[in-house]
Amino acid sequence: MAVRRVGKIVLTAVSGLVLAVSLRMASAGVVETVREDLRPVSGNVVMQREGEYLVDLDARHGLRVGDLLSVVTRGQEVLHPLTKEVIGRLDEAKAVLQVTQMKSGFSVARPLPGAGNIATGDIVRLDEAKAVLQVTQMKSGFSVARPLPGAGNIATGDIVRRFAYLKTVFQGSSEQNRALYEELRKALPELEWQGLFSAGERSGTEAKPDLLFTLEDRELRLLDREGHPLRGWAYLEADKAGGQKPVAEAVRQPARPESVPSPPAPVPVPAGKDSSPVRWSAGEVDFGPFTSLGELPGRVLMAAFTRDPNQILLATVDGEHVRVFAVAGGLQQLAVAQMRGGAVSPLAVAWWRPEKTGPLYLVVTAVEGTSRNYGLDVEKQPSGAIYEFADQSLRSVATDLRYFLGTFDRDGDGLSETLLGQEFNPQSEYGKTFVLKTEGGKIRASKPDFELPREFTVLGSTMVDLTGDGKREAAFVRNGILWVYQGTKRIYKSSAEMGGSISTLTYDVNPDTKDKMFAVLSLEVPPFRYDIDGDGVAELLVVASETSVLKVPGIGPGIKKSWVAVLKFQDGMFKKGRLPGELENPIQGIWADEKQVYIVVSRTTSIVSKKGSSTLVTLPLGRTSK
Repeated sequence: MAVRRVGKIVLTAVSGLVLAVSLRMASAGVVETVREDLRPVSGNVVMQREGEYLVDLDARHGLRVGDLLSVVTRGQEVLHPLTKEVIGRLDEAKAVLQVTQMKSGFSVARPLPGAGNIATGDIVRLDEAKAVLQVTQMKSGFSVARPLPGAGNIATGDIVRRFAYLKTVFQGSSEQNRALYEELRKALPELEWQGLFSAGERSGTEAKPDLLFTLEDRELRLLDREGHPLRGWAYLEADKAGGQKPVAEAVRQPARPESVPSPPAPVPVPAGKDSSPVRWSAGEVDFGPFTSLGELPGRVLMAAFTRDPNQILLATVDGEHVRVFAVAGGLQQLAVAQMRGGAVSPLAVAWWRPEKTGPLYLVVTAVEGTSRNYGLDVEKQPSGAIYEFADQSLRSVATDLRYFLGTFDRDGDGLSETLLGQEFNPQSEYGKTFVLKTEGGKIRASKPDFELPREFTVLGSTMVDLTGDGKREAAFVRNGILWVYQGTKRIYKSSAEMGGSISTLTYDVNPDTKDKMFAVLSLEVPPFRYDIDGDGVAELLVVASETSVLKVPGIGPGIKKSWVAVLKFQDGMFKKGRLPGELENPIQGIWADEKQVYIVVSRTTSIVSKKGSSTLVTLPLGRTSK
């Protein structure tokens, strides 16, 4: 009997140890994802405008609508008593801003008022442009209050810091919650953690916390003080038997296939974000100046090229029309189609040939505005379409596809045979991804039978073999950064200068709430793979740009200059270079053949105008014989 009791005690102890280890393992993956998503980023207040503030941070810095920015007051330096070295600084937040709109080059944020009902110690806002007072004494008929640092003290040049110095609470009481809470505290030390509390329990402060973490239904959620969702991450629990299930998949992760191919061979990860520029071999490439092949109708929002079979075809969308041109020393319009009136606006286009000897199609990503609340609100959502191009005409094949649409050459024959559709999620921009096929005159969606990274976007992406191992990597531009993944493993991340598109989708993040929060999603030009220097190894051509924070003061940002960046895998690492020449306007399409690089350049009359013009230009390539 004693032996059995001892055995039982040992078993219980071991089970507890296994459970603790298992919980730590389960939290490790998602915590790393949270750390990356919420990493503090510093910027500055650019200007005040109608009670709101413009800050020089945007989506390229990882910012999203709803994010909280602390306006920082620089505190006293902390010196080590022995070494006399500065080991820290006692900074604090004098105000908190919440991002309400995202622009290219800057964001708009509103100051958050104090919370709570009038009571001793409560904060009240008399005027967002003047001051914040804190009640210190209660009298009959009046109160005594002292001014606090706040929105009235925010000035141009002030430092802002995302997700820092904010009162933060984790709601939950289980061992799983506790393990995750401890890991998050270590991962996010710049937050002011108030503790772990059960639902309904006091949070340790009279005022509402700035941030609230909850874990429900295998989802870790981050809410602001009003309960609005800011982020969401999937959290898959450890197996009851102590095994480990996959973790750290974001909620917007595309659905995983039931059968997954074997993982790709490891590729050396480049040191740092960007390596040294590509050094082309002397005499191998001779670039001439930009040459115009002709003007395009209207302001092109996106362009796509293909060869069929002996001519180069160019497709464009301009917000109203879909057009096809033949490119041969000039431009000849072959076909044009207009989508259904002003309610549907085409934003992106791609060529698709599902069968090598079959018809050639155009897939168009459009946006449709749907009236809500008796016409007071307009909800925007994707409304894609497919056209067959034949006999110099465009025939509608499918409409009302609620996806962002993109095509990919996964078998390496130079034709884009795979069509992917990606759902739109206002909270995280992109949702699940599906493979789309035509069956019996209808479009069928199915799970992909290949791996895609969590941050993958159907738009602004390509699938190519850059490393020379015979396997295709996913390369895509998102929030001004170029990412390259092998399966779900990241092997390259660029600096924040990639992309720069005028094709954008502006939408309300919380359409059902009183306070409107608008975000702008840029639909980027897909990178193009081509052996630009003629050494037998293909490079990646990517649109890059430099934006102006206030090119038109009081209205919005613009593109100061744009160019074509080049990414090359060489000697076990990625190197980044650029093609010669800069343009003062956005690039909305790139392609190359053995003679030249084709570039579609768009101009706009003003930031808010939809009017403008576009040109097809080339950079001739000259190669010496080998």
